[in-house]
Amino acid sequence: NRDSLSGGDLVLRARALEGAILLEVWNSGVPLREKEMGSGIGVKNLRSRLAMHFGAGASFTIGPSNEGTLASIRLEANQVEYAHEAPKRPGGR
Repeated sequence: NRDSLSGGDLVLRARALEGAILLEVWNSGVPLREKEMGSGIGVKNLRSRLAMHFGAGASFTIGPSNEGTLASIRLEANQVEYAHEAPKRPGGR
């Protein structure tokens, strides 16, 4: 991409905040223009998949942040137990 800066920074962060899990990616490249934010097929697919799996419990945002671009996924922090992870009871049941 001709707008990318050579030798830029990429910061990945996962944190808990107010009952949610935030997954963030910050890129020091040229910030997105207003008309580009959230309009691509990849962003639309991501939002659709988050809605399908988590409903209103998830969101995705992207936009300019501190001379770069920040993409963030917010998931409500719910404890989920899957059958293959359930603790085994004595006697194998």
